[in-house]
Amino acid sequence: MNTAQAVDYLKNYRGRPLTLMEICGSHTAVLERYAIRDLLPESIRLVSGPGCPVCVTPNEEIDRLYRLALTSGVTVACFSDLLRIPGSEGTLQQAMAMGGSVCTFLSPLEVLDHAARQPERQFLVAAIGFETTIPLYSRLLELSIGRGLTNIRLISSLRLMPPALKHLLKQPDCPDGFLAPGHVSAIIGSAPYEPLAKSSGRSFVIAGFTVEQVLIGLRDLVFLTDSHRAAVLNDYPQLVPPQGNTLAQAAISRYFEPADMNWRGLGTIADSGLKLKPEFADYAWTEWNEPNASPKDPKTAICRCGDVLSGRMRPRECAAFGKSCRPEHPLGPCMVSNEGACGLAYNYHQEARA
Repeated sequence: MNTAQAVDYLKNYRGRPLTLMEICGSHTAVLERYAIRDLLPESIRLVSGPGCPVCVTPNEEIDRLYRLALTSGVTVACFSDLLRIPGSEGTLQQAMAMGGSVCTFLSPLEVLDHAARQPERQFLVAAIGFETTIPLYSRLLELSIGRGLTNIRLISSLRLMPPALKHLLKQPDCPDGFLAPGHVSAIIGSAPYEPLAKSSGRSFVIAGFTVEQVLIGLRDLVFLTDSHRAAVLNDYPQLVPPQGNTLAQAAISRYFEPADMNWRGLGTIADSGLKLKPEFADYAWTEWNEPNASPKDPKTAICRCGDVLSGRMRPRECAAFGKSCRPEHPLGPCMVSNEGACGLAYNYHQEARA
């Protein structure tokens, strides 16, 4: 199967109506950048899933980071794409403008040098991500312990993809098939999708991230789903072995254990997140789970990001899309993150900016 054959198959598909979900935000970026959705017939509805880590982080977690950034003696450390994510109280960028302390990193390991230079400050690391980035936080803990740094704490907002997919598969409006995330699958492997496919009757196709790989993966997914096959197909074998990256998995299990986690748009899902094991409690922010009393922000209350993340609607189906919700004044995280479905749909399509 080459790219031209995949395009021809998709454009000329005449099978039954299908709703398919691409899970990964990087896949969403390829689909929007190359207008792949536009070549599909109306019988194929392609929706986005919960594959953007900062997007599925609910308001209460953003609000807590906002308040901590304004706390004396505390620095919140995070990836830069978290800065403009709106919560009920404000953004981390706004906290910085008010004198709060926030430092961004390209890798969590950069926090080690900050903490060593400023032992009087507490560095609270906003650990947000899926299986792809969790090994980095394991390494951060390993080096923190090895160097005797006692002023680094993790605020764990780490989430696991298989439990979220299991939750989606139980919904009455569950998609008919899934384009599985290549990056996450490189860590967990293709094997975890097998029981999901068997129990749900849905197919999963793991795809890479070039436009050619996405088109071929999408073609295979359409073919399997239209054929009513419950199968797992690995179209990314050069990076995704069946059992995944066992060294990374061992690093994760060394420091973390499963925990219930709240997902924007999906609610609380059992064992879908990670928390530090009790023996590493000194490196956890112990007040993270205290009750919140965040006021409701009318802007975030009308945001439909949760519906986009769960595949209930596409970005352009939201009444606020491109109007009251735009990248320069977003109502929710899906319009902010570089993996957010709304921002990608807006930036790559002229009609959305009209």
